[in-house]
Amino acid sequence: MQQRYMHGYMQLRDTGHPWQFVVSGFDSTFSGQDGWCTVIRSDHTTERVRIDARDRINIAGRWYGRRNWMH
Repeated sequence: MQQRYMHGYMQLRDTGHPWQFVVSGFDSTFSGQDGWCTVIRSDHTTERVRIDARDRINIAGRWYGRRNWMH
């Protein structure tokens, strides 16, 4: 497992796989609804970020699809 930091957030990946932000939790909305999730930052704290109805998270003003985050 490799680790790096992008835009102040932790990312992990297995060799040969895409980098993924680490989502540690979700609000009470269901998949398919806009809401919030919690992402691990580079200093190991967490921050709430938007997640949309298409399961994309918003990091530093850019939307990242399901391929680019893990829970």
